[in-house]
Amino acid sequence: MTWNLILNDYSDPGSIDDFPFVSWLTQSVDWISFHPQDYRQTQSNTLLTYPLCTLPPPKWKQFWPLKIIHETRTICFRFIYNKLHCNVSVPRFNSTVSAACSLCHDTLEDVNHLLITCSFKWSVWQGVLSRFAPYLEFRPEDIESIPLNKTCDLKFNFIK
Repeated sequence: MTWNLILNDYSDPGSIDDFPFVSWLTQSVDWISFHPQDYRQTQSNTLLTYPLCTLPPPKWKQFWPLKIIHETRTICFRFIYNKLHCNVSVPRFNSTVSAACSLCHDTLEDVNHLLITCSFKWSVWQGVLSRFAPYLEFRPEDIESIPLNKTCDLKFNFIK
């Protein structure tokens, strides 16, 4: 029966003609004014536990040509979108990973510890900060107090 319908181009007696519904739907105001990007943005804002942070297009145009290595660019990109994984977040995907810091083994590795407070990373911070401000003394709290996660504009103020 099926081959007979296919070869002889008979319409299936059980099929429904959806043309009137589809044409009505695609000509409606809701469909005409539908913008997928706006829809995705509203959905992502309702599904995410934190607001999706993006830089405006002019900032991205200035960010991409910066002369920084690929790995640094990736870390910055992940930081902007709050997708920088640390040992506290990885066990959600892989239960064999410990939440302790892989370098110092002292504490749980959250993003703050990953970037600043780990003793190994803090020694790098001290070296960099002493190069640009040799007469000042910094503590991890000084770096933590910069509200980097509050707004996107503060994340990359070095992009003018």
